[in-house]
Parts: sequence; structure tokens; C-alpha cells
Amino acid sequence: MKKPAFSGILPSQFNWSKASTFQFNFISRISCISTISNLYSRTEMGSDELEGFYKLELNGKFYFVKVVPSHFSSSLLAGEKISSWLSQHSLSSVVCIRGFPVHDLISDLSIFMYPFYDFRYCQPSTYDLTKIGTYVARMHVLLANYPNSSELRLSSWRNHELILRTLKKFDDTSILYSAQTSIVSQILCSIDDQLFDSVLHDPQPIHGDLNGGNLLFDVSSSSIFALDFEESSYAFYSCWYDLVFVIQRFIIAYPTLDHFALIDSLLSAYRLVKPLPLLPFEGSLLATLKFISVRSILVLLSSPSSSQQNTSFKLELQKFISLYNRSFDFSDLFCSIELKLL
Repeated sequence: MKKPAFSGILPSQFNWSKASTFQFNFISRISCISTISNLYSRTEMGSDELEGFYKLELNGKFYFVKVVPSHFSSSLLAGEKISSWLSQHSLSSVVCIRGFPVHDLISDLSIFMYPFYDFRYCQPSTYDLTKIGTYVARMHVLLANYPNSSELRLSSWRNHELILRTLKKFDDTSILYSAQTSIVSQILCSIDDQLFDSVLHDPQPIHGDLNGGNLLFDVSSSSIFALDFEESSYAFYSCWYDLVFVIQRFIIAYPTLDHFALIDSLLSAYRLVKPLPLLPFEGSLLATLKFISVRSILVLLSSPSSSQQNTSFKLELQKFISLYNRSFDFSDLFCSIELKLL
């Protein structure tokens, strides 16, 4: 599995440290940039670790560098096509620098290089949620007309079939991290068809991963922009998937706020640009909230057994179990939202 940018539900601030000589030489060699002024690696990275995130200074400008295993580059490239198309149609999104990615056969790693933005994370405020609602609606309007949507539909269906196969063949031997076996088993055994029906009604291309690290504010312009469109290459679901994802990560992740008012700000801004999708059945919003976590759990379980041994797998699995369990706490809230929409 690909190493996540952050392990918690809420994003953590990026802290940078001077890159090691080993890392500097690697980035210089693979990128073919011999005039790097400074290179910083994310503080959490070890000095002998190459995969991860870097901040590169070149000719007085900063760039963001992502190093990933090469077998992940195809899905990242598919996301780049979507991000680039949206950018060409005036939606702020982060696009890879021309000439990248670069693949290294020796290390089997790929380098992606982007403009570096002085950004801030979105906050659970009426102002930020209104901006997010407007942005996501504009993105959905554009993606509904994406020229290669038939390819995305096919990729999404293949991914969906993989998830269903993982669910059908699940048993106590499917997960090597035994501490969570019984909990995962209880979750997956409780799933009914409505959970999947909630996201398959009136589908279209969407972002699919609007977590706190993928919707950011540019500090210099106060404009919002999205990144990491990797999931978009196989996320052909109801627009409610993205909206409920935002509610999960930007609103109800904060326990002491007026959740209803913030959700109202999000949805009111959205429908000023685009009509809200119809709800296929009563309780579909809560079903979508649960599906988001269940889908992530099943994607993790479909990963090779070798990946299930690492710390990232355990942390990600625990995160999605927690998100699924917390969804039951918001049944009344989501019922109130549906009543207002009706």
C-alpha cells in the first residue's frame, strides 16, 4: 500500500528538516537537476529513506516533490490527467511540473514535482465550508462533462467489483493484523445492499478523497484548491460521496461544534452552483457515511499480505474502523439533514 501523507483523521502540519546527503544525491540524480539550492525532507522521514515528501529550492523558487514506488505511478498519472483538465477549465488544482514524473529503474521509485504553495488547512468555519461547497459544486459540474468519463466508469466498476470480491471472500484469515480481526469481521458481516446502493445512484466522476490534506487554501490568494486526484480515476459515484466525505473530515471530526449549521453552510453554497443530488432512499446519507469507511477497509484488505505487516496498514485500518464506529453517533444529525432537504 502507498504510504499516506498523514495517519490521523485530521491532517498534521508538514515540518521540514534538511535532507540527508543520500536523499539530496538521489533527487539530484533522478530529476537531472544539478542546480538544487536546498532540499528539505519531511521531518518524519529517516535520513536513509527515499520514499516520501520533499521541499526543493531551485533558482529562488520552491517546489513540492513526491517520491513513490513506481507501481503506484500509473494511478497518480491517471489523476494528473483529470487535475490538468480541470485546471485548463479554470478550476484551481495542483498540476505536475512539465517533464515529470521521472522513473528510476535502479530504485524502482518515481518522482513527481509540483509548484509549492504556502497553504493553510481548511477550518471548520462557516466561511471555509461555504468556500468548499462552492468549489466542490464547480468541480462536479466540470467532471460531469469530463471527456473520458466512460473510461472512469469502467475503472470504477472494476474497483467496485474488487471491493465486492474482497467482502465475499472475507474470513478471519483475510487479515494478518489479528488484534482487529473480530472488529473488522463484525463490521463486514453487518453490511447490507443499501450501503452500496447509496453511492451508485446517479453516478458521475467525482474526486473521491476529499480529506483534510486534499483541500487547501492558498494563503496568498485565499483561494481554495484540490490535489491528489488519484481516486478520481476510479471513483464514479453519486456526488453525495464527495459531500459526505467533506462532512466526515471537515465537520463531524470536530466534536464540539454546531455540526448542523456548518453542514447547512456547505450544502447551501453547493446548491447555488449545482442542484443537490436526489436522495435514493431514506437514510442514504448515513449509509454513504458508513460506505466511505467500509470501502476504505475493504481496499486495505485487498492489499498484498506483505503490506499488511507494516505500521501504515495498522494505523490506516484503525482509522477507518474508528470512523465507521463513529458514524452511528450521527444518525440523528443525518436524519435532520435529510428532513430539511425534503
